Amino acid sequence: MKKLLIIFAFLALVPLAKVDATAYYVSFETDIVNGNGLATTTPFNNLDSFTEVARSAGDIAFVRRGYASTTNVTDLNFTSDGTIANPIIISADYDNLWNDFASSTQTYTVAVATSTFTASAAQSEIIVGEWVYVNGDCAETYNSTSLNQCEFAYEVSAVASTSISFYLPYKGNQTGAGHTLRILSQTTLGSNPQWNVATGDFQWNFDTDNFWLVKGIDIRGTDVNGSVEIDSSDGTFFEDILFTGDGSTAVCVFFTDDGSNTIFKKIRCSGYGVGNSGFNQSADTYGTLTVQDSIIDGNGVGDRFLPTANPTLAFVNRFIRDSFIGGNTQDDIGIAGAGTKNIYRNVILRSSDEVKTFTTSPSSLFFENHDGNILSSQQNSIGAGVNINTILLQSTTTSPVIRSGGGATSIQTIPTTNTTSIWDFNKIKLFEYPIYTNTTSKTYTMYAMSTSTAAWTTDPTASEFWLQCEYWAHDTNATSTRKIKKSTGVFDFNGSTAWQSINVTCQPSQTGINYVSAWYAKTKEAGMNEVFMCLLILQ
Repeated sequence: MKKLLIIFAFLALVPLAKVDATAYYVSFETDIVNGNGLATTTPFNNLDSFTEVARSAGDIAFVRRGYASTTNVTDLNFTSDGTIANPIIISADYDNLWNDFASSTQTYTVAVATSTFTASAAQSEIIVGEWVYVNGDCAETYNSTSLNQCEFAYEVSAVASTSISFYLPYKGNQTGAGHTLRILSQTTLGSNPQWNVATGDFQWNFDTDNFWLVKGIDIRGTDVNGSVEIDSSDGTFFEDILFTGDGSTAVCVFFTDDGSNTIFKKIRCSGYGVGNSGFNQSADTYGTLTVQDSIIDGNGVGDRFLPTANPTLAFVNRFIRDSFIGGNTQDDIGIAGAGTKNIYRNVILRSSDEVKTFTTSPSSLFFENHDGNILSSQQNSIGAGVNINTILLQSTTTSPVIRSGGGATSIQTIPTTNTTSIWDFNKIKLFEYPIYTNTTSKTYTMYAMSTSTAAWTTDPTASEFWLQCEYWAHDTNATSTRKIKKSTGVFDFNGSTAWQSINVTCQPSQTGINYVSAWYAKTKEAGMNEVFMCLLILQ
């Protein structure tokens, strides 16, 4: 055993090889001669020299922090593909390759989920726009066959005599007092290398260019097709990016054609114009869009974020947006395309009109921790809803709709005249839980109530409001279909406001996942027909 431990410890020190990968270096220093890019002393003086020449999977361009490329800028085009195992990378320097990083003189008190660090004494060395990380979160060890990138570096948003603040909350591994900060290049510009100016009509154009990672760059411009345009490109990843517009025109990121699978992490998008302040998509775009730990700032003029088109699945982990010019068409999220499904987790929306739809095709939005409230979730939908602004499903903690002995919240469903049992577009799925079960018979129970008997003309039937299991139905055939078993009980809402229950008993023939779900499909009557549910109980 000791020999094995020693061998593994040795192997951990051996860098992983990237076949045919080359490291290049870029610096936007004024009047620097364009070099061969193979060393910090002979860097490229522009990004075109890296992107517009054929590159191999795994190639990486390190860009020096604290400098700006603001003259002789043209559209940045791409000519090569990486692979899913080895993307082509453009990254700001996180590893002090030019020896221009500094450690803070003062120490700081650090806590997870806070956006402000308190200094041990007066400080003036850290300025707004610089990026820092807590020493201990990152190791500065770069070589040509491995890449170290700091996951917990953050942009400074404000400074005071004894504190600094960030745009995003700290999620790193350090805590308590006495921590020094690593300052990623000290300049009056700020840390991220800047490409273009906010009034420059140029863009980054990914056109059938797959598997690129871009990290730590300040990308500016006013191009109507986006400071970054993504066209039929798969596997693009943007992290620690600042997208900056001139405050009146253009769009932050534009998806213009066909499929794309894109991730944005720890980005900040600000200064873009009315109608296009965040992300925009053309009518024939599809794919997946993941946005997390990011700020999309409308600057009081931006009209909407993510007007999605065609089948798109959007995950937003943290989305913060400034208030808008009041009362007109401004909204945080606009749905412009058909068949979209959007999932937002811990999203903070700040306009008076949070969601707006521009289509009547089936689409849905689900908010978990709506507006940053841990106990608040809701679902909006076209289909069972009248329009996307209609809230079909939300969590509630208001008495008396919390059942004694139940959970801290109840589910409230609010049907509409579009809610029907004809097909699944118009049914409301109340919840679905994957439960790993054996072959033992189990009964699942759901409780529901309505606060007013006058809100009901007739009660929902068993085919309009039910609980169901979906489990393996054969004891030896691993390819068998699942059996669906539904509850048969009904609720008496027009006769009672007490909590009532229905249940379903299920006995899988094989060990595995049993999907337990509840559905509502009764068309709204003259009354509200609101129902409150306590989550199921396993017996």
